[in-house]
Amino acid sequence: MIGNKIIVDTNIVIYFFKGHPEVKKYFYDSDPYVSFISELETLSSPDFASDETSQIKGFFANQIVIGYLPELRDIIIRIRSSKKLKLPDAIIAATAIHFDIPLFSSDKAFKNIDGLKFFYHEPSIS
Repeated sequence: MIGNKIIVDTNIVIYFFKGHPEVKKYFYDSDPYVSFISELETLSSPDFASDETSQIKGFFANQIVIGYLPELRDIIIRIRSSKKLKLPDAIIAATAIHFDIPLFSSDKAFKNIDGLKFFYHEPSIS
């Protein structure tokens, strides 16, 4: 891993807000980054009541949120054409590849993407 930087996928952020204790390490023991896609997916998730939105917005205001960069375009296209990932997932993976930061997710779709340092988080059953 490069330093303590990691990119956390949307599902990890949602688990964090839902109180899954095993994901706290991604936020307290490392330097988490999130894609703007994860911010949008989390804020629009049906998993949260409208009164939780301000807390979630406050969380993202204190995180490093990586926006879209034109340099990601060719990486996104390569990933989508070779792995048939959904566009949001391809953007998140391309962001991790471009910045050479490991991606932590509970989504197995990220496995075996060339150039991606991927760490699978097995979700706990609660």
